[in-house]
Amino acid sequence: YSEDRDLQRFCVRAYNEWITEFCEGSDGRLIPQCIIPTTGVKDAVEELEWALAKGHRGAVISRMPSGEFDYSSEDDPFFGLANESGVPVVVHIGSFLRAQGQAPPKKGFQELGFLGAAGAIKAGSHTLPVASDLLFTGFYDKFRDLRIVLVEANIGWIPTLLEQTDDMFLRFRFFTKAHERMSAMPSEVFHRHFWATFMVDTVGIELRHRLNIDHIMWSTDYPHTGSDWPNSRRTVEKVFRGVPKAEVKKMLHDNVKALYHLD
Repeated sequence: YSEDRDLQRFCVRAYNEWITEFCEGSDGRLIPQCIIPTTGVKDAVEELEWALAKGHRGAVISRMPSGEFDYSSEDDPFFGLANESGVPVVVHIGSFLRAQGQAPPKKGFQELGFLGAAGAIKAGSHTLPVASDLLFTGFYDKFRDLRIVLVEANIGWIPTLLEQTDDMFLRFRFFTKAHERMSAMPSEVFHRHFWATFMVDTVGIELRHRLNIDHIMWSTDYPHTGSDWPNSRRTVEKVFRGVPKAEVKKMLHDNVKALYHLD
């Protein structure tokens, strides 16, 4: 992250303008989602307002709108705007990574450990702590229509997280006073406010009914190396083998259509 506020805002707007132009003329096939600067709530709100006026359907955050890692009421104007406009707030893997000293060292493609790191990330290692933090922000009573999207982290880890956070909430809610700040169980918050995308996750599909099946979406990750294109149909057949057709249609089509208000 640049320490130069004006430079970061310039770079963010340059990308958002480029993706807007890139999606133009696609007859609705390509849908832009803006990225949000980490230079303060005022800048975050202004960028989201600009993006909404340009037809963007989502907003990707890498930290809280204030630029901090943890939520505070200072962030409310941004989340309030997202709530009112119905625009999903998107968290991609690699976002909200705290001090580099707390993160594992980066490994080159030629190192064997790279495969372990990549597998852990796709198993939820980046996103699990972020999802935990977002579950316990306590702002969902204020923003009842807020939509959070977890991208490229797969879904098999989610039922375990929800089971454990529910258990901790029930055990500790009184002496932590969590019951005064949360009117719903963590799993209920997740099922109501969170969507998640996956690519190859047969474990997650087996556990899909411990999630909200209306909030699960398959992703191709094209054109990155995680994509199986042009063999996407084979991957779909493998991942959804034995799943009722109506549920497959939800995860391939209906859920994303509803989330992003698509035609």
